[in-house]
Amino acid sequence: MVLKFLFATGVGVSLCLPISAEEVDLPGSSKNPAKPIEATRPRQAQSPHTVEEGHVQLEVGSAYQRFRDNGVQVSVPATLRVGVSEMAEIRVQSGPNGYQGTGTSTNSLIGVKLNLQEKPGLGLLVNLNVPVGLTSGHHGPVPELRFLSTFDLSEELELYLNAGVSLQVDAKTGERFAEFGWAEQLKQKLSDDVSFYTEVFGNTPSQFHGSTLVAADAGFLWLVSRNVQLDLGAVKGLSGDGLDWALTAGCSARF
Repeated sequence: MVLKFLFATGVGVSLCLPISAEEVDLPGSSKNPAKPIEATRPRQAQSPHTVEEGHVQLEVGSAYQRFRDNGVQVSVPATLRVGVSEMAEIRVQSGPNGYQGTGTSTNSLIGVKLNLQEKPGLGLLVNLNVPVGLTSGHHGPVPELRFLSTFDLSEELELYLNAGVSLQVDAKTGERFAEFGWAEQLKQKLSDDVSFYTEVFGNTPSQFHGSTLVAADAGFLWLVSRNVQLDLGAVKGLSGDGLDWALTAGCSARF
């Protein structure tokens, strides 16, 4: 499992670094947008900012996860984001069902993110998750609505707040129920290229459909160039069920 995690991480980084090496610094051009890349991975709290119109962003990585009930799992999550207008992006994602599950199902996801306001940042994320795997059953897609916000506490410190709701399916009964999710993150800029983040996040299902699951994570983001970012992080489950701990690493590249 460890070798699989290292191999997946190496493959992801090797795909991104050639993009960095070939870049030409042309701010505002079709090759290099005015703003540096802002990736969503590996953090749980999403930024309301979208990929700039006419650009494509690929975010790939690997996660080594240990669950309290189901042993160890290595996964390779990937997200493709396409800027379709000044305030909107379309996103397609494949990977594990977050860090809070049992490790026996994955998601295919298609969604739309809207950037409603720049400062303070406000946005809306609408996802349609299609569970795939051992526990997915045949209960259809799972819709999700998430409100996104970000605040500049200083020139070097940012606060991200997310809150949302999804319509889940009980694997045993097939009954639909609401699950409420939230995430709070602080991101501290350490230098022009390196940032540190830490966050707490969780899910709370409606009555009789499980218990609240909470976890915390922290890690580093390295802006290799305007269009490439590497990340390294660790996650710790704070609940009696679900995730125990996880390590994650990956790369994001904008084209």
